[in-house]
Amino acid sequence: MNNIDANPDSTKTPSDFGKRVKLLRESAFMTVDELADSAGVSDRTIRNIENGPSWDPKSKTALKVAKALGVSVDSLWEKLEPGHPHSSSWRRKLGLGRPAVLFAGGVLTVLLGLAIYSVTHANWTVTEGRLEVRDRILGVLMWKLETGESEVICIESPWNSKVLLVGQRANNSTTGPVIAVNRVTGREEWRFELDVAWIRNIFGSSLVDRGVFGIKQFGIWYPDRDRPPLVIAHFYHNTYYPTALCAFDAQGRVHYRYAFAGAIKEFVMADLTEDGLDEIIIASTNNKKIYQGGMLTVLNAKHFAGGTVDEQAFPGSTTPDSSLYRTILPAYPDPWMRHMSSERLTASAIAVVPRGEGRRPVVTAAVGVGLFELLVVYFDSSLRPLTSHVDDSFSKALSNWPDSLTSETGPGDETWRASWLDAYHRFELGRPVR
Repeated sequence: MNNIDANPDSTKTPSDFGKRVKLLRESAFMTVDELADSAGVSDRTIRNIENGPSWDPKSKTALKVAKALGVSVDSLWEKLEPGHPHSSSWRRKLGLGRPAVLFAGGVLTVLLGLAIYSVTHANWTVTEGRLEVRDRILGVLMWKLETGESEVICIESPWNSKVLLVGQRANNSTTGPVIAVNRVTGREEWRFELDVAWIRNIFGSSLVDRGVFGIKQFGIWYPDRDRPPLVIAHFYHNTYYPTALCAFDAQGRVHYRYAFAGAIKEFVMADLTEDGLDEIIIASTNNKKIYQGGMLTVLNAKHFAGGTVDEQAFPGSTTPDSSLYRTILPAYPDPWMRHMSSERLTASAIAVVPRGEGRRPVVTAAVGVGLFELLVVYFDSSLRPLTSHVDDSFSKALSNWPDSLTSETGPGDETWRASWLDAYHRFELGRPVR
């Protein structure tokens, strides 16, 4: 027989070739039709190769089948021994066919995905002096941060869900650090601290150095349309009034900072100027004796530096006030203020009320003392006081005041409140205006 397509080794029978093709096909989890399509031959040809004991393929067919199986032509003529790496006996012993193996692989993929999600989206909880992070599915403790007696505050980073931003209330630290922590490992990635020298330069060392700073609140702020958000940290002083807001980025770099001569109660973001960008509206008190009053301040990306200083409260200060707007409602005159439960008024509970298209919103704030001695004050979008009314709880408290302070006068009387409102102090870009 002089045929170059015939088996060149007469010691190897065609039946070995067929067995080899079948075992390799099954090892590759291929059906007869799939191997036929891949090799470019008919399914009948594949069946004849695998089942025909005397079938002797031509070289062109052998090359196609070998290529489809990813092996050499010579290897198709090798007789498979037990335990050969291409043998399908291991699958038979385990009782696994192609569907079972694919199912098992799919299950493993799903379980792996759930495990990764459970860890990378771990739940975090804050208790007294401790931050705990547990995987989302099983609740297994992954890591914890303990600070002793100092209360911990935490938010998820707006730039990366795998990072937590952690702060703590004032303890022995004088800088109140903000710490970025990897959510999965608990590893510190960066930190930044309040520049105490900066705030000391504004308010003096006699106030700043007699207490320590901590973090009280975080907020997320979008300063413009073309940049990622910044996070605002509210630093407070545990003894006297210096407080500050610092806006920082995903690397812990501080872009803006502003200091207050009084405790901040809260801050909110809203578009007061209707330019499509949010301003920051801060409710606080002003501790300077000339005021002792409730204060609202508006900051934005162009006006977010300096502090609440002016010629009356800090004459000769070298640190300017760059806030967009700032309004102070001073303490009530005597003898009314002596009947309040604190010596100064505080602003809190900010709300921004839209007024429809073409009309700027109105700002409302509670001004007074505590929770039960409050007036609700209405401001225009530039923080000019408009009007006020007495909170229900304050109305009840006023019924216990002397008649001389409440009969046709005092905080319960509209004319009296209008006179008090008219004594407001208002600043634009640090300059006193009405």
